[in-house]
Amino acid sequence: EPKQAGTNGTSSVVATQPSNDAEERHIKHPYQEIDFEGVMAVLKDPNTASGLNVIVDARKDDTFEEGHIPGAILCNPHEIDLYMDTLRPAVSGADKVIVYCGGGDCEDSVAMCRELLEMNVPFEALQLYAGGWKDWTSR
Repeated sequence: EPKQAGTNGTSSVVATQPSNDAEERHIKHPYQEIDFEGVMAVLKDPNTASGLNVIVDARKDDTFEEGHIPGAILCNPHEIDLYMDTLRPAVSGADKVIVYCGGGDCEDSVAMCRELLEMNVPFEALQLYAGGWKDWTSR
């Protein structure tokens, strides 16, 4: 179990109060976040089956092979050129692009969001699943 410094076991979030619980919180970023329930709703959305909603896994190949969110497209942002042939057509014209990585203090999903912006994915379409794989597998 990860250390939970400064938490009392509740899952409520107090807005405006800074947290030094860095292991449980994702790094600061400007992107809208989506939670586990939101990802589940997107997976059930018919637009996902038709390709209008895309989930991007920003982890490394070996961790992706061990397991990933159903239908996710692998794209390690540190080797993005290797994935462009798959990624560019998938995200082009998508309504929602959900990005995740390992979760916690992993920064790869934030880096992937920046790359997607450079590929002309609209800022409004990007959603970051900050809990990432760590949160997904805990449910």
